Amino acid sequence: MVDLGLVKKTPEGLRPTLFGHTALRRYDELTQTAPLGQVLAGLGPDAIDPIVFVGSEFVAPETDAIDKHLARAQDLLESATTVRGVVPAASSDNEKLVRVRVEASQLRAEFVLGTELYADLDRENMGELAEVLDCGLSLWKTTADVPFGFYVAEGPESVQMAIEFRDEALMTGILVNDTAESIHWAETLFSHYKDDASKI
Repeated sequence: MVDLGLVKKTPEGLRPTLFGHTALRRYDELTQTAPLGQVLAGLGPDAIDPIVFVGSEFVAPETDAIDKHLARAQDLLESATTVRGVVPAASSDNEKLVRVRVEASQLRAEFVLGTELYADLDRENMGELAEVLDCGLSLWKTTADVPFGFYVAEGPESVQMAIEFRDEALMTGILVNDTAESIHWAETLFSHYKDDASKI
């Protein structure tokens, strides 16, 4: 390690160098993303900026807590007063929670819907949505490819961004981050989708 420049000898013993500190930080970042390997495998190399993973929390189903990731998503939506994002597939629990909170004037929401999700909305659902659209829900539809869902949840005490990973309609995990860099990335990507979408 001394030969590699990671540590240096001092009277007090071995101490990490600046290069050593940097290498350790990179290693820590790698260990954070390692559990994401399976859910990231199907995405392109530029789909998500690596800065999003720094300081993030990844929640996936566990044997003794199969709904752990779903509960984390609901916690975010329950504590938010404003949420905006892009949604490729429906999540009945999240959809119901958002609708109830919007109708109660507890939440303002903006979502860009993927093509498949918009096509799945039948006339009955559109009728229900029409009522919510008057209460604080704004929707757009996009023809662009939406490889994953993401949103920014803003509450009175914090702002967090989240990426929901799915296998078709089934959520397989959620990544949550509150760093300024990750939130900026999500806000910028949301604006990109919204600018090219059609208002519903």
